[in-house]
Amino acid sequence: MKAVEISVTAEHINTGEQCSSDSDAVALAIMEALHPLSIDVTAEFIHFGLPGGRYSPVVTPEEVSYWVDEFDDGLPVQPFTFTLEVPDEVTAA
Repeated sequence: MKAVEISVTAEHINTGEQCSSDSDAVALAIMEALHPLSIDVTAEFIHFGLPGGRYSPVVTPEEVSYWVDEFDDGLPVQPFTFTLEVPDEVTAA
C-alpha cells in the first residue's frame, strides 16, 4: 500500500457531477493524481480499474464519505485534502 495525498480543488467541485460515481469532484481529483484506468467513488468504496478488466477496491475514508454525501445532496462544500491508502497495483497500472 502507498499513501497518496489527494487534493479536491474548487475546479473539481465546479466541474464534478453530483451523484456520479465516476465524475464527481473526488473522482476527478483521484483521476488527476493517480491516472487510473477508471474510478468509481461511493460513500463506502473507491474502486480502481486495473488492466484486464479487474478492479481494486479501497474503503472510502470516513471524511471523504461524509464530504461525498454533502456534495451529492447539493450542500455547500469546500476544497479539501485527504490521504488515501492505495494498493501498489493501482499506482503501477
